Amino acid sequence: MKSIKFIFVLLVSFSSLLFAQSKDDEAYSLFSKGNEYFNAKNYDNAIVYHKKALEIYKQIYGETSLYVADSYFNIGNAYLGKKDVKTAIIYHKNALKIYEQKEGFYHSDTASTYNSMGWDYLEIADYKNALICFENALTIFKVFGKKYDKDTSYSYSNIGLVYEALNDYDKSLSYYQHSLSILKQIADENDVALGNIYENIATIYFKNGSYAEALDYYEKSLTIYKNALGEQHFSTIMAYEEIGKVYLRKGDYDRALSYFEDSLAIRKKFAPDTLQMTYSVISEVYKAKGDYENALEYQKKCIAIYEKKWGVKHKYTADAYYNIARIYDDMGDDSKAIVYNEKALAIYIDYYGENSLMVADTYINLGNSYKATWNYRKALTMWENASNIYENILGNNHKNTATVYYNMAGIACQLDSQIAVYYWNKFLNALQNSEDYRKNIFETNEMLFVGVKNIEVLPDNEDSELKQLKLTWNIKDKFNPDFVRKILSFGENTVERARLDISSLRTDLLKAALPIYYFGVDFEARNNNPAKAFEYSEALRSRGFLDEIGLIRALLLDGVTDIEQKEIKNLTNKISATRKEIEYQSNLQISERDTQKLSQLGKELSDTEKALAKLDDAIGKRLPAYSQLRNPLPAKIKDAQKWCGKDKAIVEYVLWNPAILDEAGIDRTYNTLQEQNREVYKLHSYCIVITKKQVVAVPLDDDFDFTEAVRKLRDGVIPKRLKPTPETVFEDVRNNLYAKLIEPALPYIKGCNQLLIVPDGSLAFLPFDILRKDEDSKMLCDQFAVSLSPSVSVSMIADSSKTKGLEMLAFGGAWYDKTLSAEEHRRTFDTQDMTRGKSRGFMLSTTVTDSENATQDLSVKLNGEKIAVADYFKQKNLNWHDLPGTLIELNTLKNKSVGSKKYHQFVQENASEMQVKLLSKDKTLAKYPILHFACHGYFDKDNSDMSSILFSEVSGKLSAVSKEDGYLTISEASTLNLDADMVCLSACETGLGEIKTGDGMTGLSRAFMVAGARHVGVSLWQVDDEATAQFMASMYKKIEKKGMTYSQAYQQTKVEFRKSDDYSHPYYWAAFALYE
Repeated sequence: MKSIKFIFVLLVSFSSLLFAQSKDDEAYSLFSKGNEYFNAKNYDNAIVYHKKALEIYKQIYGETSLYVADSYFNIGNAYLGKKDVKTAIIYHKNALKIYEQKEGFYHSDTASTYNSMGWDYLEIADYKNALICFENALTIFKVFGKKYDKDTSYSYSNIGLVYEALNDYDKSLSYYQHSLSILKQIADENDVALGNIYENIATIYFKNGSYAEALDYYEKSLTIYKNALGEQHFSTIMAYEEIGKVYLRKGDYDRALSYFEDSLAIRKKFAPDTLQMTYSVISEVYKAKGDYENALEYQKKCIAIYEKKWGVKHKYTADAYYNIARIYDDMGDDSKAIVYNEKALAIYIDYYGENSLMVADTYINLGNSYKATWNYRKALTMWENASNIYENILGNNHKNTATVYYNMAGIACQLDSQIAVYYWNKFLNALQNSEDYRKNIFETNEMLFVGVKNIEVLPDNEDSELKQLKLTWNIKDKFNPDFVRKILSFGENTVERARLDISSLRTDLLKAALPIYYFGVDFEARNNNPAKAFEYSEALRSRGFLDEIGLIRALLLDGVTDIEQKEIKNLTNKISATRKEIEYQSNLQISERDTQKLSQLGKELSDTEKALAKLDDAIGKRLPAYSQLRNPLPAKIKDAQKWCGKDKAIVEYVLWNPAILDEAGIDRTYNTLQEQNREVYKLHSYCIVITKKQVVAVPLDDDFDFTEAVRKLRDGVIPKRLKPTPETVFEDVRNNLYAKLIEPALPYIKGCNQLLIVPDGSLAFLPFDILRKDEDSKMLCDQFAVSLSPSVSVSMIADSSKTKGLEMLAFGGAWYDKTLSAEEHRRTFDTQDMTRGKSRGFMLSTTVTDSENATQDLSVKLNGEKIAVADYFKQKNLNWHDLPGTLIELNTLKNKSVGSKKYHQFVQENASEMQVKLLSKDKTLAKYPILHFACHGYFDKDNSDMSSILFSEVSGKLSAVSKEDGYLTISEASTLNLDADMVCLSACETGLGEIKTGDGMTGLSRAFMVAGARHVGVSLWQVDDEATAQFMASMYKKIEKKGMTYSQAYQQTKVEFRKSDDYSHPYYWAAFALYE
């Protein structure tokens, strides 16, 4: 019996094997057929056949076999192809569970399933889970090494897609480039995978606005697609459209439309079921051109196709609704925009679920439309919904989340101060580490000038709906001074981080941030905190100057090598030059820009800044003082008071000008629910008075026109003919200026005899010495030794120079007149009765009209063709007189003021620009405490940067020995190697310059302080030659014989001149100003 039973078992087993083999073959056939349908994109049939195979595999091998897992995997892929993502996820999860049980985590099947699941989640915008799946796949494929290099490359690319969807383009580009580096090693030049990654990289450049790079990579992908797939393939068509989108973004609408129409023709011929994709981008062109009728027509064509192909509730249909809403939004038809946004929203919620970025974006658009229709509460609700989604997906600190907070706060400013403060606090907290500096500065300005003003006048809202909102959102924030200080601190910190991070943009960013600092001055002054007001005042003025002078002082430290000094100067100059070229290219019209060059310049700028930062860091680790000087911060009030000592008072002016808002891009008016064209926050002007014992912020007359008053006073003082006008002509205006500028400060500076004035704006051109209360009162120079400062911070750093003494190097008696021969020049200076009393100015050898035409031509050529400085002055066609009086001045200094033992000079043909630069190069200039330049000065009204002091090359007689042009410009002067206690520019108009928003006055005084001068003597107008010689001789004599400071010597000399018979009129002496 046992043997018979055994035979029966064998027979049964054999028949089962035959049955299983037959079923396995059937399942394999069904499985293969399903793959064929899948590859043909017939997803419905693919699902049918794979499900049949699945059931057979379950019967044969059981629920957890690998065959079952393979079927689950393929069914999931087919559902993903159908865009039935929820079902796809179920099948992929079933497959993954079996793969991990049977084969473990580190297997290619597991990795492939993670990749497919990543696509599932990416499709429904679940970026968190998509990232987890793609990263798991990457981890697995990397373990297997070169065998799975292509899969590793795909995984890098997939992760890049997620970061692209999250708008993190830097990370996205990094992953795409990893993918590309692998593919380049294993793929041939026409591999479609290579085309795909080129396209992905191009898209990132496109989204970042780097259109030249985008076109380059799109062209590479297009070439591959055409070679590998042909003109009619879907990928080729899409590449044409991507290139068209670049031209659309660049504003070249006709060229964009040409690409789209070519694409449309190919689609009609080879892929008529995909026309809607090209219709959509053609609609974008017409929308950009303002042709809304055609834009709507093409989007409605899209809707017709989508509704027919996918149904009215598919996400593609929703995309078309979304785009139509955007068109109506541009048209200003907010009611229709709301209708289509709501249609899109309903579909997106059904398709993606509530927690989706597309849902959030649609809420944002709805909020914008409700805001435009003044329905602020509805807008607030829409944006609150969006913020909740952004918080869940992107986090509280993402820039998109922060933008929603900002918009909500702006809306709340019209409704309720507590809600506004609540969302502004969330905004500020979100962006503490943001590097979008320009945007953050702009938004800070808006918060201060619009938001704060609105909240200050907003009454407490007793509305029950708003009260309920505050309870629901748990809002307890209050508007108070500390909240305003938080905004100011955020703006201040943003600027300081930007200065360190992007050194080449310091001036631009400071210009944009000026309103923040002016607001800070006004706010702290009104809140009785003058010390903080002073710090804001210092931050708003001459920060570029502070950086420059800090650099020079840092380079003078013992321990900084000559090689390091040279390299830092080279890198700094390269950054400046590159930045100027970028600014020039950026200011061109889009069609004229060299985008490839602009991109290269950007890379060069970044590389140079990194090299400079690396060198700075290395020196700073060795010399801590270097780091402090290299990135100097504005002075603190305690340090400024200590610096004052017992005799000095500082009066720092802060003049508010609403035009500053224009330069920062802030509208001066805005609309509210209650009122249209309301003025933004109005600030006040102040003088901040600092002595050793106290600091006060004194309000000034906001209605007084200081700029016009300064102009009138200068017009009255400076003669239009041979002789100055009587002082009665300008008595009233100087009395008014005294009343408005000096009298408010007088109660706080009693007992001081030195007055350091820090002017603001046009006050830099004001001769403060001549101001007085009335014609019977003392002038300011009788009361104080007056000197000027670009900022206290700059003066304190400049005062750190240790070089003092009376050893002088002088330049004068230069040759100027082009019409004279060398011998005639010598005779001019050797003649006993030299011509005296000429102004140290200039004369043109052409007519005024010719000069103006030349100047207009120059300004274009200077920026466009970068003509040489020498060519600039040649085209100016300037001609100059020799100044025999300058030689008399130097002789007087030598014989009567300084003394021959301490005096050295270069005169006549030796008073050359070449000589100055040679002495700078070999560090001879840096050995002299006093440098004196008795020469012509030139203020260029057309291009202030070309303002100069003049040397003998101007005569044209030194061309054989010197390659210089004789014009030592501002930029050239600033690079001289000095360590002087005093640089005296005994020339005309050397105290003039251009007031540049965010950077103070740029001029020769600044240039020489940057070069290394502690004091710089300048003139505010064209001065009389003989009067200048006598003034300088008398001034130096007081220093040499009486041991006075420079400010005291200037004061006493002016008092002497005022009492003299020949030079009592302010024209002869009030032009001389001392910067320290």
